[in-house]
Amino acid sequence: TVFSPAKVAFDCFNIKRHQVVLVNRQIQCAHLAVPNSLVQINNRADAEQGLIYKQIAEYCEQEFNKHRNPFRNFFSPALHDSAKHRRLYLSRKKIKSSHYITNELETEKLFAEFGFTIIHPESLDFRDQVVLYKRAGIIAGFAGSALHNSVFMNNNSLTITLGDLRRPNENHPNQVLCDALSGTRSIFIKFQGTVSDPRLKIGRVDLSYLRSQLEQVLAESHTAY
Repeated sequence: TVFSPAKVAFDCFNIKRHQVVLVNRQIQCAHLAVPNSLVQINNRADAEQGLIYKQIAEYCEQEFNKHRNPFRNFFSPALHDSAKHRRLYLSRKKIKSSHYITNELETEKLFAEFGFTIIHPESLDFRDQVVLYKRAGIIAGFAGSALHNSVFMNNNSLTITLGDLRRPNENHPNQVLCDALSGTRSIFIKFQGTVSDPRLKIGRVDLSYLRSQLEQVLAESHTAY
């Protein structure tokens, strides 16, 4: 089963289960402290929020090193060789509600040619994912929540966001915020291709164009990644 991100976060900050109370009925409080929001969706994020993700990433890394092989999914035991997974492509192919690109399989194969490991985040434990993102030099994929995990990457890593017909010409503000929190370089490759269904915003990527853009990005970044 997928390991709960909430439990990982609680363990990271040494919060015990008996200290967490889920309120499912009306209650009266003598004193209620509400912290300021560190993030305004689509708007801004406080740098303090980035420190939280950094601590979670470091905790997951420490757990991995302590147990040596706690990972039960795709990357065990190959995760020990982090150099093999410096470039990650986060696939949405298995998510039924995310089929905005008709040739994502061909897109994955293109990224594999450039040394990217193809992963399906929804099939991995949360801890597995965090360690992978922390160790990666580059994560790439189509715009969406999976790429928001750039918050766990190290400073000066690289995030490559691919546009689709939902947002073809510019990066989503949420992705920009996530990249900024971890200090990663944020690259957006505009969508170029054909429209399969304009109403559902489904399209087909021009792989020749994508290849040329990817070659350019990696050539400019080859010394670091």
